[in-house]
Amino acid sequence: MLAETLTERSQPMTEPAARPRRARRTDPPKDRNTTAMPDATLLPNLANIIRIVEILLTYGRHLAETLDRRAAAPGFHMIAKQFGTDRAAVILAHIRRGILRAAALHHVLMQRAARGRDLVRSTPPVRLRPEPAPPAEATAGSAAPSPAAPAQPAEPAPK
Repeated sequence: MLAETLTERSQPMTEPAARPRRARRTDPPKDRNTTAMPDATLLPNLANIIRIVEILLTYGRHLAETLDRRAAAPGFHMIAKQFGTDRAAVILAHIRRGILRAAALHHVLMQRAARGRDLVRSTPPVRLRPEPAPPAEATAGSAAPSPAAPAQPAEPAPK
């Protein structure tokens, strides 16, 4: 038995069948909920807003990943001041909530893009200024003001 094992070991080992190697991915994995970006020429307003939301998501995810290292950095108080606390757990909860809200907005905007509906910019409402009261000289010609016209309060003297 020992002789058989020695003879097996002395024979050159044959290499096992070569397994196909998997190619390494060079690109980072894509998010699960992403779809194709809408064409900027067809939906220009929506494409701009989606791009802004994606930038916010990227920044928020980066901030959440590096919060522990940033908490030890000397300039952390500048970040913490915006959250109203210096506790990293509370700040991380705020960041994660923001990421979830931005992801939900991104999902809604991508559904809108899939339907082919662009965002419409609304024009701000035009406010009409009230017409100024006629000057006092024009009403001075009448002896007494009409009872229907309300008395205008006198303007306070400048201080």
